Amino acid sequence: MTVEVGPVGYATTGDGISIAYQRFGSGPPIARFVMFPLVLRALSHMEGINPLRRLSSVRSVLAWDLRGVGMSDRDVVDFSLDASVVDAA
Repeated sequence: MTVEVGPVGYATTGDGISIAYQRFGSGPPIARFVMFPLVLRALSHMEGINPLRRLSSVRSVLAWDLRGVGMSDRDVVDFSLDASVVDAA
């Protein structure tokens, strides 16, 4: 299955953090993020896209790196659930 993945975009959160994201697929949108343990901070959402390719045939998938992870701003100190909610917004 070939899915066209859009280019990496960047959004700025309400508290000024730059968040890397990609959108792919078609249909009603679904958001996806994973909170990696801090020891895996180098991982990006790009490593987790493959399982979502099948879903993207019926949904538009929005995947992003949380603050401090992958291609998002890495120089952050707040990794709380509240900060993740700000990232998602």
